[in-house]
Amino acid sequence: MCKLRKIILVALLMFITLQFHSTTVSADSENMNFSISVTPPANQFKKDVTYFDMMVKPSEKQKLEVNVSNTGKTEKKIRVTPTNAITNANGLVDYSKQKKDYKYDESLKIQFTSLVSNPQSITVKPGKTETLIFDFEAPAESFDGIILGGFVADLDDEGKTEKKEENISFVNKFQLVKAVVLRSSEKEVEPVLKINDVKPALVTYRTAVVANLQNTTPILLGKVNVDAQITKKGSTDVLKSEKRDNVEFAPNSNFNFPIMWDNTPLEAGKYTLKMTVTANKKDFKFEEDFTISKEDSYNINNKAVDLKEEPKDNTLWYVLSGAFVLIILILVFVIVREKTKKKKKKKSSSSKKSSSKKKSGSKKKKK
Repeated sequence: MCKLRKIILVALLMFITLQFHSTTVSADSENMNFSISVTPPANQFKKDVTYFDMMVKPSEKQKLEVNVSNTGKTEKKIRVTPTNAITNANGLVDYSKQKKDYKYDESLKIQFTSLVSNPQSITVKPGKTETLIFDFEAPAESFDGIILGGFVADLDDEGKTEKKEENISFVNKFQLVKAVVLRSSEKEVEPVLKINDVKPALVTYRTAVVANLQNTTPILLGKVNVDAQITKKGSTDVLKSEKRDNVEFAPNSNFNFPIMWDNTPLEAGKYTLKMTVTANKKDFKFEEDFTISKEDSYNINNKAVDLKEEPKDNTLWYVLSGAFVLIILILVFVIVREKTKKKKKKKSSSSKKSSSKKKSGSKKKKK
């Protein structure tokens, strides 16, 4: 009985210890209980979609209705923010809010956020839906292709302090988005892709070379295939390669396509990138020379994680080692042979002396 009590006590202490030393980070499901929808306007171009797809006329003004619903059990303050579509680092179209100093692509002449009113917040009771009205004015002139943006909904947590426990902070930001497509004609636009630059970089703290791919046209591209190969300049031997399917491009946007270096150091030198990008059944072929400087190589390799040395060609070392061993063996052979010769000479000379002594001794006896 006493033994059983000890076991129960130990188990209880272990349970309490685990409770005090473990940190559980989990998403608050209540903060995810809201939704967003839009009311299609009279100039909705595609009738079967759940986002704004509008055929607009120059300088035309209208109201855009965005509906937010609280499906949770507590009152929520929901914020809706107009945004511009970009291509993110993963090669996907992204409607999320960008930092104030974010630099949009230089070919993007008209941003959706410049055509619509500012972000709005509204308090919504449980089980209720509220409508936010945004003022919109179309560009002063007609345009080819599309302008792509969105309305992003999230909880307005302004004024709330971030909770920190044991030096661990967790920001739970659940966002929902409804796209906005603007067009002023049905004219088809052919895609134009280009490479801006190729350079060494750290991608998630791992060595890589990135090629900045740019969609200079106002069209949305999906299911883009990219095939990239890197060689030493003047060589045909492929050092590194990267293939990716289903890449996306927002209109007038760019992103850095990474060719990962397999956690090996970036060596200074001159290289060549060959890349084929297939979009809308059209192949774009690029060939770009680039240089990795000693400074870039040193700085990037020093900051990289999980870096491993590339296997080196030890042929010369093996040849030199073999030659050294062979020379040693020859020297040993020569030394041993010389010693053997000397021993034989000594034996022969000593045997001659002993035989001459025997002869002289026998002569004396005869006398």
